[in-house]
Amino acid sequence: MKKITSLLIAFVAALGAQAQVTADTVSIGAGYANQVWYSLHNGVQGTAPQSDWDIAFDADPMGHAIVINANTLAWKHPGADTSDWATLDTLGLSTWSNQWNGPYWSEGAIGNYPDPLNPFNVDWGVYNPSNHSVTGTALYVVKLANGDYKKLWIQSLIGTTFKFKYANLDGTGLQTATVNKTSFSNRNLCYYSMQNNLAPNREPSTYDWDLVFTTYSTQYPTPHVEAGVLGNINTGVAKCTGISNVSTYKNYQSAMFLDSNNVIGHDWKTGSGSSFTVENSTLYFVNVGGDIYKIVFTAFGGDVNGDYIFTNEVVKSVTGIANTPAANAVMALYPNPAAAGQQCTVVYDLKNTTTKATIMVNDITGKLIYSDNLPFTPGLQQYHLPVAQFTPGTYVVTVLAGRQPALQQQLVLQ
Repeated sequence: MKKITSLLIAFVAALGAQAQVTADTVSIGAGYANQVWYSLHNGVQGTAPQSDWDIAFDADPMGHAIVINANTLAWKHPGADTSDWATLDTLGLSTWSNQWNGPYWSEGAIGNYPDPLNPFNVDWGVYNPSNHSVTGTALYVVKLANGDYKKLWIQSLIGTTFKFKYANLDGTGLQTATVNKTSFSNRNLCYYSMQNNLAPNREPSTYDWDLVFTTYSTQYPTPHVEAGVLGNINTGVAKCTGISNVSTYKNYQSAMFLDSNNVIGHDWKTGSGSSFTVENSTLYFVNVGGDIYKIVFTAFGGDVNGDYIFTNEVVKSVTGIANTPAANAVMALYPNPAAAGQQCTVVYDLKNTTTKATIMVNDITGKLIYSDNLPFTPGLQQYHLPVAQFTPGTYVVTVLAGRQPALQQQLVLQ
């Protein structure tokens, strides 16, 4: 009875002082099939297929660029203007230069290459300062993810409405479409599928997410597609490398925060296919409204499952939001510290029934040394951790419950 009472006391204490370090897994699926928008405080905010769009228009009231999907290629026809629409050909396409998205949401591949000699040129058209409209003056060839080639003419941007048309290279399959930014309020992008001839509203509100787990195109060291993480327009991210102990490092004051979207990017891992190694001396600080979070990647599943595995720690909170528990699941360890060979009990309550619950134990270097499935029956539960098989040292015990940010506590074995 005394032992159970002690467990309950420890559990109640855990309810009142939630750990600010959580471990989470965000999956974009086998073959990197999806994009997943993620809040550092509230977890996953939305998921959509990577393949359900080809181009996306800048939703900012002053924006005029067009972003292309990671699996889409775009070329501006080097010798044609809009009068050549009917007769456009792709002779010499192999010698044309691809156009690429820049490191900001406002730097789309179409719109990212203006004429430096004309201050009113926006790449695909010319800006009229008298009425603030843009008239299309260029033609593009676009290769879609399914291998189809289309010719594309962004005809105008008047007020908040883009007007454009596209067709097969021989002129068949002509489609004329419009996208109005007001239909995508509080979004970074207005998406459009040239394969399906529709405009899916797929992105959560820009105020609801901080990072998007996705694939994206990069030019360095050579043009290719990578699986990685991009930051929202309202976040600042700092990359810290060469850190000897990423689990204890919190010196965000010395970090340089940048507002480009690819600061996290993809180079925290190396490998290909299903075999990746994660850089264990790199971490990221993310500034969300003054709250500072620390991100440390611990594993990556590659194209088998698209699993990004990482820890998320609050290192500074000015809003109070970061200190408010986002997850319903709670847990406590008893005893802690524990003697080597002594039984350690994990007490947990998943609150809401979930479809999956997992317990993981990592050593101080981040290496996974133990994992098991947990019963996900609602209510107070106990799990006996087999610490007798662990050597003395410091460990991190993590409970993952569905897609909620998981709970994490340090365990010391003496």
